[in-house]
Amino acid sequence: MANILRLGKVASVDTAAATCRVAIGEIITAPLPWFSLRAGSSATWSAPDIGEQVMVLSPGGNLAAGAVLQGLYCDTSPPPAEVRSVHRTRFADGAVLDYDHEAHALRALLPAGATVSITADGGIKFTGNVNIDGDVSITGKVNAAGDVVGAGISLSRHPHGMITPGSGTSGPPQ
Repeated sequence: MANILRLGKVASVDTAAATCRVAIGEIITAPLPWFSLRAGSSATWSAPDIGEQVMVLSPGGNLAAGAVLQGLYCDTSPPPAEVRSVHRTRFADGAVLDYDHEAHALRALLPAGATVSITADGGIKFTGNVNIDGDVSITGKVNAAGDVVGAGISLSRHPHGMITPGSGTSGPPQ
């Protein structure tokens, strides 16, 4: 009965089999599956880290038939957020995803050299103002329902001076 619930630390991980071995004192368990938030047609994946504190749940006290419950905070792995309203996911490389439900703010913080890729065959829609600090490269056509202004010059309303009506071609905007 003492083996029904046992605290331990992950000793090894086999991601191909989605199993891990857990060190419980001097005991090293057989490979055991770990719990996930979802494991059906909708699934989440987050393999445990070696050294992560876990709980082994063993029906009838049989450690070999156990399953691993991960996500227990401890002194060596404290919670990643101190604010109750912030829901945070922190990754091993330092990337952080935060949602603060009181401030209604979503934030993604990526380490140097990281990239973001979004693929949506149906398109991407932003509602609200968008600010971009940096260069923008676009492959394909740009459509704008409103005016486009570059360096203070309106694309649809800028004047062209010193031209002659007829078949002539104007110079660049002034």
